[in-house]
Amino acid sequence: MEEISAENKEKIAALEAENVKIKEGFDSYYVVIGRNYYEKPDGSEAAIQEAVDKLDGLKREIHENEKCILKLKGFRLCPCCESIVEEGAMFCGECGTRMEEIPEADEDTVICSCCGARNEKGKKFCGICGQKLEAAEAAVSEAAESVAATAEAEPEKAAPVEETVKPERPKTIFCPNCGTQLPGDALFCGECGYRIEI
Repeated sequence: MEEISAENKEKIAALEAENVKIKEGFDSYYVVIGRNYYEKPDGSEAAIQEAVDKLDGLKREIHENEKCILKLKGFRLCPCCESIVEEGAMFCGECGTRMEEIPEADEDTVICSCCGARNEKGKKFCGICGQKLEAAEAAVSEAAESVAATAEAEPEKAAPVEETVKPERPKTIFCPNCGTQLPGDALFCGECGYRIEI
């Protein structure tokens, strides 16, 4: 982790001081809650709820400040569960959220819903994590059917479908289970889902 700059150290100190000041204000709300609970005057429930809401607001401020402090110190936080994620990690270790944007699929590829890797259209399993690609393939099939239906309805506007030949990868391996030829960096077979031993 990189050394914290002098400017960031000042910001961290200011945020920590602000949190201390916010926490000092908790006691006045605790008193309001306790008094209203004990004495139960008219409107005590509303007064208690108002104090609770203000306390919740203060705690949210503290939480936001603490997140800022961690970021200023150079930590990565998961956008979903806010856990600290190791530098270079692609996924959060707590909730599994992907830390990088998932690429968009095109007409020749299917994106794995589990790890976000691109896979050739027609493959049944993700070549990186082994996840089944049926759901993604079904969505692509629906889109293809929709295009085909439009082409049938308006044949003069339909463009001919051309098959594209993909260049062969220079480094390939074969699945020991089904014999399918795979890219050299594949961890799973895209045809049968077999885990490729490294």
